Amino acid sequence: MERHGEQDAWAVRSLLAGVAEHTPLSMSVEEYGWVYRLARDSEPPFLDIGTHYGLSALVMSRARPGARILTIDNMADFGNDKEGAMREDCGRLVRGEKNVVTIIGESRHLVPIATASHNFGLALIDGSHWASDVAADVDSCRGVPTVLVHDALDEGPARALEGYRHRILPAEKIKAGWDIEPRGLALIEKGEKQ
Repeated sequence: MERHGEQDAWAVRSLLAGVAEHTPLSMSVEEYGWVYRLARDSEPPFLDIGTHYGLSALVMSRARPGARILTIDNMADFGNDKEGAMREDCGRLVRGEKNVVTIIGESRHLVPIATASHNFGLALIDGSHWASDVAADVDSCRGVPTVLVHDALDEGPARALEGYRHRILPAEKIKAGWDIEPRGLALIEKGEKQ
């Protein structure tokens, strides 16, 4: 984390330490650190595909207070209880954030509409891990200057990234007991194919 600067490291670790007690992390601390840093350095608004609990959107919101953030989730990770108690968890960490809007629906249908009507400066793709879904999301974000794809080492996202200029951002597990192993955060600059 030191490579991101001591203030960034402190801000991200403090935020995640408070959340990790009651919410499982989906990225490693250093991967969230990259999201924080790139959000801080990008022009809003931001797009977060794969809301889950809303932790990535919360990290973006803390990096750029007041920045408009659109987060989309199809709730596939929430099982069959999409209308009941599990729906309450979707985006719960950003419910009080006035600058964050959460939409429930299929990203392959919503992202093209969102990117046509907003000039996003940063997009984080961490929704469906099917290669065809990730490829559709990446393709819809072609005009976004900075595109991140999480779980880029998994089979589906890795296949979807073939043909795109990208690099896996360096991340290691820190010693905190609540951190998880990095799963690959790919950066596609300018959303362009090779």
